[in-house]
Amino acid sequence: MSSFASAPTKEQGWADSCLRLRTLLSLTRLNSKTHSGLFLDVGCGYGAMLSAARPHFGLVAGVNMDRQELEKTKELLCREGAHNVALFHASAQNLPFMPGQFAAVTCVQVLEHTSEPRVVLSQLKQMMGPGGYLYLSVPNRSRSGGNRTASCGESAIYPAG
Repeated sequence: MSSFASAPTKEQGWADSCLRLRTLLSLTRLNSKTHSGLFLDVGCGYGAMLSAARPHFGLVAGVNMDRQELEKTKELLCREGAHNVALFHASAQNLPFMPGQFAAVTCVQVLEHTSEPRVVLSQLKQMMGPGGYLYLSVPNRSRSGGNRTASCGESAIYPAG
């Protein structure tokens, strides 16, 4: 599922993702001796997190179920000269990687779209290497007059372990 409703415009930039990533990157820098230099974004949408992460990691990997979004993401990242990016068509419930490979894993506004969120959480945990971190964000849903609305959202960073 997409982290973004549509491909970002130049005016919008990808500042929101950069802000989300700031804390995660500072934490991974603290563990630079143990991290693998690999970054994973599950539900990469149009690649905003990948774009923000690529200067800080040796290789960034994006996973998405939507092939059309992956093609657009490839286009957008190629335009900015991204060479250390790999894109994968896969489900968050069955990630195509060996466990323990990634210094940082992000899953932004994806978990609520899966049929088995516990399986996804287990997969995300397995992907983190020693000293790695998971950045997880989900919508903040509240009931207001019987209508379900999504507000800003909730996010947290979890260390491996």
